[in-house]
Amino acid sequence: MADEKFLVLGELNRILKKKPVLVGGGAAELYSAGHFVTGDMDIYAERVELLPALENLGFRREGMYFVRGKIFIHVVGSNYEKRVDDILLKGTGSRVRVISLEDLIIDRLCSCKWWKHKADCEQALYLLNTFQDGLDRGYLEDRADEEEVRDTIDGLRAQIGPASRAERRK
Repeated sequence: MADEKFLVLGELNRILKKKPVLVGGGAAELYSAGHFVTGDMDIYAERVELLPALENLGFRREGMYFVRGKIFIHVVGSNYEKRVDDILLKGTGSRVRVISLEDLIIDRLCSCKWWKHKADCEQALYLLNTFQDGLDRGYLEDRADEEEVRDTIDGLRAQIGPASRAERRK
């Protein structure tokens, strides 16, 4: 069963005209099936439509977050312009829109390189290792060049040796 916070995102996706997009640690948590866990969800959404929807779902504003119980939503912007994946939450019928895997890896690599966030280095490595056969390599490499993180992605790829690939296939 999907985590309650992702079900809320699925509900928002169902009721909002302009669909929200999950980014950041919440996207890493979703793609990694809970291998990484975050305390909040960072989303891009149109605030004018989102705020009443969150109130109707029982959320209240606390600083930069919208909170209901243990669910924290941080609206980081309204116009999302990168690639998006549409994901069906297993066993729920709910769909959510999530930053593309390639763009998420690039975001994690930027945080790894420029802000020295070790957890984001680990997330990028995990995502590269787990999904390397399904990634759009051309797009990933173009984005790595744009964000000047090619050296970081190459360094992490060096950590994905034959043993890692063989273990992933088990």
